[in-house]
Amino acid sequence: MATVYFAGRPLVVEDLTDERQHRKNLARAVNSALTGKSNNSLQVTLDPSVATTTVVDARISLQTACHLAPATADAAAEVAAGTLYVIPVAGSAVIHHRSAATVDRVFIMSMHG
Repeated sequence: MATVYFAGRPLVVEDLTDERQHRKNLARAVNSALTGKSNNSLQVTLDPSVATTTVVDARISLQTACHLAPATADAAAEVAAGTLYVIPVAGSAVIHHRSAATVDRVFIMSMHG
């Protein structure tokens, strides 16, 4: 099953006729990035009873590095098992993992590149 995600924050329009408003939009975006809100992470819960979970997100490309940080004890156990890895493709990422009935394997996935 594929889980579809959308970017949480809108992008800054490249050209805006109201220059003052454009500068305010740019300042908000820069300030968000400087305070750690860089719009490159999302929460992912691994699908139960299957060996892959697909995350669909337009921000993912072939060159995107996807890193998973466990947010629950079951997610940490999944990392400890050593079978967790991510393959990015254009517009999505396939997370390979153990097939388990556990429903709370929750991760924060950050995307870079």
